Amino acid sequence: TYATDGSGKVEEGEVPSDLQERAEAIREQVMDAAAESDDDLMEKYLEEGELTTEEVFKGLRTGVVNQTLIPVICGSASHNIGTDRLLDFLTDEMPSPMDLPKQSAKKLDSEDDVELIVTAENDLAAIVFKTISESVGDLSFLRVYAGTLEAASEAYNANRKISERVGQIYVLNGMDRDEVSSIPAGDMGALVKLKDTHTGNTLCGKGLPLKVEPLEFPRPLIRIALEPKSRGDEDKISTGLQRIHEEDPSFIAGYDPELKQIIVEGQGELHLNVVLDKLKLKFGVEVETIQPRIPYRETIRSKAEGHHRHKKQSGGRGQFGEAYLRIQAQPRGDGFEYEDAVVGGAIPRNYIPAVEKGVLEAMERGVLAGDK
Repeated sequence: TYATDGSGKVEEGEVPSDLQERAEAIREQVMDAAAESDDDLMEKYLEEGELTTEEVFKGLRTGVVNQTLIPVICGSASHNIGTDRLLDFLTDEMPSPMDLPKQSAKKLDSEDDVELIVTAENDLAAIVFKTISESVGDLSFLRVYAGTLEAASEAYNANRKISERVGQIYVLNGMDRDEVSSIPAGDMGALVKLKDTHTGNTLCGKGLPLKVEPLEFPRPLIRIALEPKSRGDEDKISTGLQRIHEEDPSFIAGYDPELKQIIVEGQGELHLNVVLDKLKLKFGVEVETIQPRIPYRETIRSKAEGHHRHKKQSGGRGQFGEAYLRIQAQPRGDGFEYEDAVVGGAIPRNYIPAVEKGVLEAMERGVLAGDK
C-alpha cells in the first residue's frame, strides 16, 4: 500500500480478505500467460498445475522477447506510486539487449541492411531518442545499439552528414549525473553541447556511416487550445512550444489559421499539464486553456446568379469592371469546379483568372459565418 503524499513510501502486508479471490484469479492469468510463452513451462504447468515465481518471470521474459506479451504495470507518476516497482521490474525481469532479436540499420544513401551486433568491439551505431534544452545547451539522450561511444572522440551524424565532437558523457539517475568515460553497446547515456544533433538522429563511425530506424512516437490522443494571459506573449509561447516539441515529439503544437487558435496535442490531460508547467517555469509565460473552436463548413444548396459592376474615378484613367457569376451545388465530395462561359472573346482572356481567384478567396470565408 502506497502513501498518497508523493513520498513513495510503501507498506507490505497480506492481501485483504475481500480481495483474495480476485488476486488469485489475476495470479492464475499471469501464470497462464507465462506458461504459454515457453513449451517446457507449459508442459510442467499442465503436469503440476503450478509454476514457481522464477519460472513465471522466465515465461514473461520469453513472451516479451517473442512479442506475445506486453506487461502493464499500474502506478501514478504524479503521486510517486509504483515507480520503484516499475524500475525493479525493468531491471530484474525484462530481457537485456543481448536477449532481443538483432536490430538492423541502413547504410547511408543505400537500401542495404547492416546487422547491429550488440558488442563493444563492433562499429558504433547509436540513436538520440530524447533532447532536453538547458541553459548551457542541449542534453541529448541516446542508446548505443552497437560498438562503444567514447568521451573526447568524434562521431558522425548520418542524418545531418556532419561530424560531432563528443565531450563529456553522463549516466543519469534522476537529477544526479555521473560522468563516465564511455557507453558500451546495449547501454544508454547522455551527451551535452552537440552542435547540430536532434532527436531521431544516428551517431556512428565515419568508417561505416549508417542510419538506425528512428523511434515511432505515438499519435496524440487529445487536443486543447491556448490563449496567452498577457498580451505580447505570443512569440514566447511559440518559441517555448517549439522547444518542448523538440524535447518530446509526441507533443505537437501549432497555430491553426482556420480556427485562429494555438492548438496543442498530447497523450492525455497529465501530459499536457506537464507541458504547460514547463512552459511557465522554463519560458516564463502563462496561458489559459480553452476548447478548440469547431471548424464548421458552409456549402451551396441551390442555383443562384450574381452581378457586380466596379467603377472608380480618382483622377487620370479610371477603373471599370463588370462580372456575372452563376453558382450551383456539386454532388457531395466533388469539390470545386470553375467553368468559363464567356464566348466570342467578349472579355479579354487575361481577366478571366482574376474571377476564379476571387471565387477561391470567397470560399475561404463563407458568407454565413465566415467558415470555409
